[in-house]
Formats: sequence, C-alpha cells, structure tokens
Amino acid sequence: MFGLLKPHRRDALPRYRPEEGDGLSGKGSGFRLSGLTTGTRLASEFGWRPIEAIQVGDRVMTFDNGLQSVVAVTRGTHHAAAGDMPAFAVPIHVPIGALGNEEPLVLLPEQIVMIECDAAEDLTGDPFALVPAKALEGFRGIDRIRGLRPVESMTLHFENDEVVFADGGALLLAPSSVPGEVSLALIEERGQPTPYAAYRGAEAAALVEAMKEEDAKFFSSIPREWAA
Repeated sequence: MFGLLKPHRRDALPRYRPEEGDGLSGKGSGFRLSGLTTGTRLASEFGWRPIEAIQVGDRVMTFDNGLQSVVAVTRGTHHAAAGDMPAFAVPIHVPIGALGNEEPLVLLPEQIVMIECDAAEDLTGDPFALVPAKALEGFRGIDRIRGLRPVESMTLHFENDEVVFADGGALLLAPSSVPGEVSLALIEERGQPTPYAAYRGAEAAALVEAMKEEDAKFFSSIPREWAA
C-alpha cells in the first residue's frame, strides 16, 4: 500500500531541541516556521491521505514505530506574500524526486527533514540525519518560493516525536503531544521524549555540501551514452 518502507530503529537516541523562532520555543518572530502545508499526503492506516483529512485518533505510518495515533492537531497560516517576508521565513519548494517525493512539496523553512546518504554516514556515523528544510536550499533543485497567497500549515502531534512518510517517500519530523507554543522548561518538566537530533547551522551546511558532492560524483560516473 505504501511502497517500500525501509525498517530502521535507533539504539542510542539523541535529543532534538527546538530553537528560537521555530514555532516550538514560544520565542518566535510571529511567523509559523515549521509544520506541513495543506495538501501534503501522509502514509496512514487508510493509505496516502492529505494532512488536512487526518484527525485526532487516526493512525499514521511512522519511520521507527509503525502506525501511531495522532493525539493533537494544530493549525497555522504562513504569510508568504511576495516582498513582505524576510528571507529566513520564505517557504521551501522541493521538486519531484529531490527527497524521494512523488509530488512537489512546499515545506516551511524550519520543518525538520530526514535524509539518508553516504555523506551523512561519513560525517556522523549514521546514514540517517535530520536537517531543517532551509539547509537543503540548492540541493537537487530545492529552492525558496514566494507566493501571493498565505500558506496554510498543520502539525500532527504524537505521544512521542515521530518521523512520517510524505508524498511517497520524503521523511518529515512530527513533534510530540505538547501542542502549540511551549517553553524548553515545560518540555524538561514533563520529561517529554525527544528522540531525534537535528543538525543546524554550519553542521547542516557541511552535510548538505557533502551530499551535493556525492551527487556530482555519481552523475559524473554515468557513461554519456547512458545519460543520452
């Protein structure tokens, strides 16, 4: 029903912490910078469904833990009108196939994406790594996109942080059941599990540059007659 879903589970679980301005820390800039845009299809117990059709109690396929129930849904609007948005807040356009996706994706810049590549294993010892969507700009045609209409976004919350399958194969982080704007102190107080670590800043940039080099080496190795 979902195509090939590669089994994977982590033995040692690092921690992901929200940053200021990502919509989780409660110290944001007024822009909703993470979440999934409406129309994004997720693998669920009912097959591939647009995120806006998924409700509390529905079960969604996750990367590590199979089908997991949605315990909360939050919604937001990202105002992507041309000319009135700072560069850091501009959404990210992902062409077909760039992240294993079968349809174009529009991601908010702080949405965490899981990638799998040799470059990640070389740099981190793990073939799977998480980076914010904005760090992927320039990789396989991924670029900023401006529009005239606001971007509607949704976040599905689970009991624990989970990675979900989007639009055929892209892997995107969905947070735990603490919805809305919460402080790091509240997360610490509740002891909410946070099993996924995201690379940011210079580390994320270095990883993406290594991925670009990996792609370049692969395509340069293809005989010209095969590429014709």
